[in-house]
Amino acid sequence: MRKTQNKKSRNYKSVYPSKTTYDPTKDFFQTNARLNASQRKYCHCLMNVRDRDVTNIKKAKTNTKTRQKKSKKVSPYPICISFLKKRKLLDYSLKTNSYNYKKSQKTQPKVNPKITHCLMNYDLYKYNIRQIRDLAQEKKIPIYYIQKSSKSNKSRKIKKYLDKNTLISKIKSNYFKNKSQI
Repeated sequence: MRKTQNKKSRNYKSVYPSKTTYDPTKDFFQTNARLNASQRKYCHCLMNVRDRDVTNIKKAKTNTKTRQKKSKKVSPYPICISFLKKRKLLDYSLKTNSYNYKKSQKTQPKVNPKITHCLMNYDLYKYNIRQIRDLAQEKKIPIYYIQKSSKSNKSRKIKKYLDKNTLISKIKSNYFKNKSQI
């Protein structure tokens, strides 16, 4: 629904916001990230699907009225690959993810998920702590440490979670360590 243009005045404003505005708070990638639009959708899908839980409700054997909830993590890769298939953006035959915007502006760029590297293109500071913890767990990085506290004669073990900045530095150092081994 747009306001009609007055014949006398040329000051015309749309009720809908412009699609060309750029909001840096919603851009979850680094400014120097060399990912095209389809790759960004794929990588952002991976980050969003990582923190979902799938709960299976099963009946307890002892009592039919009580139900037992069992939650497990789901791998984000098949979900995001099916997302690309539905939009016809998936192409495993690509050797590189380069795309010439000048030649083909009508079609969206295709993605080969095997050669798309998302981790170092994320701006991890813009994601919440839960998503970063799930990313660290996927990469088999510990997200907590156990602190022993001694009060009088009893020693208690307290589980303390790492903060956001520490997790981000561990994820990046793990990436560089694994990359240098290859």
